[in-house]
Amino acid sequence: MLSIAEAGYTDRDLITINPDVEPFGINNSTNSPYVRIKGQQYYARMRDWWARNNYRLTVTTTERKIRMAFDFLRCRDLERIEAHPKYGPALREWRSQIDMVGVTARPRTPPTWRITDLPVASYLPRDQIRVKIYLDDRARACRKDQPDRQWVRRIHEEIIAFDPDAIIISNKADEYGITPNKAKGLNDYIGRKIYYIMMFPSPDQYRDLLVENGVFGTSNCVKLHLLDEFDQIVGRTLGFRYRPGSEVIVIMPTRLWRQIGLTLLTESNYDPQVIAERPW
Repeated sequence: MLSIAEAGYTDRDLITINPDVEPFGINNSTNSPYVRIKGQQYYARMRDWWARNNYRLTVTTTERKIRMAFDFLRCRDLERIEAHPKYGPALREWRSQIDMVGVTARPRTPPTWRITDLPVASYLPRDQIRVKIYLDDRARACRKDQPDRQWVRRIHEEIIAFDPDAIIISNKADEYGITPNKAKGLNDYIGRKIYYIMMFPSPDQYRDLLVENGVFGTSNCVKLHLLDEFDQIVGRTLGFRYRPGSEVIVIMPTRLWRQIGLTLLTESNYDPQVIAERPW
């Protein structure tokens, strides 16, 4: 409670959940867990620790959502500086110097933020970035009201029966696998074969991503989250980490592929290819 009080929330920090900003899921009836959260309200604000450092900070990331957040902060801070009676003229003077001497010169007043995008290594061979995608509608959560309904655990059991040493990364991890969060940053899977079961985000996760949309004034945090998670898991063993024998097989429900397939095909750093035959 003390931490909440010290956050200093105001009415400007109040976010009202609106699924219409970034609709997701197939069942868009009022009973949908993605729709019935509409109208819920949460206080959310950004910390400003980066503005209180007395040193220059460099952040490297492969996540598009983090890149979007920094770009938002950059634009917001520049707007504040420009409106400041003292620092606004200095910023405009710096911009005029850029116009006069060119972007390769070094004006006296540096920018507050500098964001650099490095191109994806498109020169990598196709076998180092190829991802097999198998569509399996059992890649879903368990439902207590439908005990006979097959769910993702059945996929885990089949994979382990086929390959007892299989590495399973799953949004619904059990004793057979680990979650994407636990797999982040791991280099233990270099040269290995990974099964990645990708599922719809939980209603709570979807809600949090909609809050992020409200904070950053955008409408693509759900898409960016799924794209970043896909690239991160695939990157555990492909791309620069590729070794002979490396392979990634992604299992997802057909409905999820219909929603994010085009995004993965056009924006992923890797090469998704749908396969028809079950790979285990």
